[in-house]
Amino acid sequence: VIYFGDHVFTDLRGPSKAGWRTAAIIHELENEIRIQNGDAYRLEQAKLHSIHELLSKLHSAVGDDDRDGDCYRRLLTELDRGREEARRAMRNMFNGSFGATFVTDTGQDSGFAYHIHRYADVYTSKPENFLLYPRKAWLHVSQDVKILPHQVKVRIVSFVAFVVVVVVGINASFPVVVALFQVWKQVYFL
Repeated sequence: VIYFGDHVFTDLRGPSKAGWRTAAIIHELENEIRIQNGDAYRLEQAKLHSIHELLSKLHSAVGDDDRDGDCYRRLLTELDRGREEARRAMRNMFNGSFGATFVTDTGQDSGFAYHIHRYADVYTSKPENFLLYPRKAWLHVSQDVKILPHQVKVRIVSFVAFVVVVVVGINASFPVVVALFQVWKQVYFL
């Protein structure tokens, strides 16, 4: 027996706490998956992941004395601008005011995602989707999973793809591209 509901607090919290198996009906799910699997979203997601990785490598590769330099500051400004543009573009693909249902602008799980993970054993966009599974299928997600089952993982792109995707996307100047390459070379070839 599984208890279905489309509202986390009024339909699912009580039965879940009472030990019932619960299924959340999330009407926005199909659209969210469609957007997340689209080329435009994946491109922005790749930009964001690449920028985060490069920022991390930049901070660890650059010494304290070099952080006052003009090149470092310009590079940091360009990367911050690119990060904000990617976040904004991703948010606007969903709901312009609220962003994605399951993920915040910073890539963290939303409050809604937290509650779904806590109170729903499974979730779907419509109950008919369960007809696609055998009657005796055991649907369950491990409690230690950090991402929700429908979320997509994007691999970090290579430097060549990074230049095409990120540098061109943020309209970086040639000196900034040179600085990016130098940081990348230090990080990946040392």
